[in-house]
Amino acid sequence: MTQRSVGRRLSRQHRWLRFLLRRRPCLYISIIEVLIVIVLSASIAGALYGFFHLRTARLKIQADDAKLEKLKNYITFAHCDYEEVTEFNELFCADRARKQAFAFRHHRLKEVETPDETCIDRHEQVDCHDEISDEDTILPDVTKLKTSVKQCAGLFESKINITRTSLNNGPIKAFALTRDDLKLHLGKVVHASELILQCPQCVLDAASFKFSDDDKYCYQHVTTESPGWPAFAADCEDLQETADSRCNVIGQ
Repeated sequence: MTQRSVGRRLSRQHRWLRFLLRRRPCLYISIIEVLIVIVLSASIAGALYGFFHLRTARLKIQADDAKLEKLKNYITFAHCDYEEVTEFNELFCADRARKQAFAFRHHRLKEVETPDETCIDRHEQVDCHDEISDEDTILPDVTKLKTSVKQCAGLFESKINITRTSLNNGPIKAFALTRDDLKLHLGKVVHASELILQCPQCVLDAASFKFSDDDKYCYQHVTTESPGWPAFAADCEDLQETADSRCNVIGQ
């Protein structure tokens, strides 16, 4: 009576499991274990395949990068069609020295209906002064010029005391290096732009202004009437501070 009562309360899954365990339980357990082993083996095989596939791809990319690094200076654009340019532009050769002095050519692609995506404009650049070494750069330090060069009004924080109606009589030249700096480079090959400079001619605008009401000083625009030489002394400073504090805020 008790066994029947218990049998009715068993679920269908429970009865099915008890049936399997009574009928060759070792066989069914072995089948389950075999399936588990197959699944685990497939997972391990997939992981190993992915690992070796990624490793092979990485090694190929590294080999391509090494080859590109080796041949980068031999890559040409021979298949590209450029506008003809024969002469180098030497604009930056006369008033600059060392790495700042270079001649260049810009090779522009010709306009075609279907541009080649592998072609781009090319910029060619060469040094102007091969005989000057880049190891011992002498290019004047602007911070030193502010204290050593006082002849250039409107440059290196030197004040201008003239207006547009009065300009300096002729260009003014000054030494870019002090005597102590020159002693450090005896026997070296240098460029003229590293030794001397020509001051730009600078003039003040008559009107003065403030940037805000809180400013204690007024300013005047500085105009470059005639450029200087070399490049670092070509243009005057944009503004000069004035002693007069009575001026209008700019834009008012």
